[in-house]
Amino acid sequence: MIESRTQFLLIVAPFILMIMVKVSHGSYSDVFAVPDWSMAAVVIYFQSFLILLPPIFDVAKKGVGINSFFLLWHLLIMILVGLLPSFYVYTQIIGLPQGRLPSVNYQIAQMGLFIFACVKFFHDHNVVRKLREAVK
Repeated sequence: MIESRTQFLLIVAPFILMIMVKVSHGSYSDVFAVPDWSMAAVVIYFQSFLILLPPIFDVAKKGVGINSFFLLWHLLIMILVGLLPSFYVYTQIIGLPQGRLPSVNYQIAQMGLFIFACVKFFHDHNVVRKLREAVK
């Protein structure tokens, strides 16, 4: 399995490159107005979701003393609090007329969701590691 930092870098590298290009052209405010942040958050949440599923199924199958209900609840909360709001903000920004910048609220929301997705990504990798150790 690819290490969590490597997976994260593969997801985030295009967005770091985008920031560098925007800053080099002097359009600092456009960095936060592009919907790419929300899309990155959606990708990160979806990646975390896919990483968590196999260990949760292993725990449920083998019955190692960990309540799989709480793990599935964790997935549901991740979808409701992270994945769906990120996708909603992304669609709202994409739906704006050509040339119109998103409101400051959307810009703050997408940055907050992106930062939360990044933190959650590493947390979920830690959960996966612990689940795999429990199943062994």
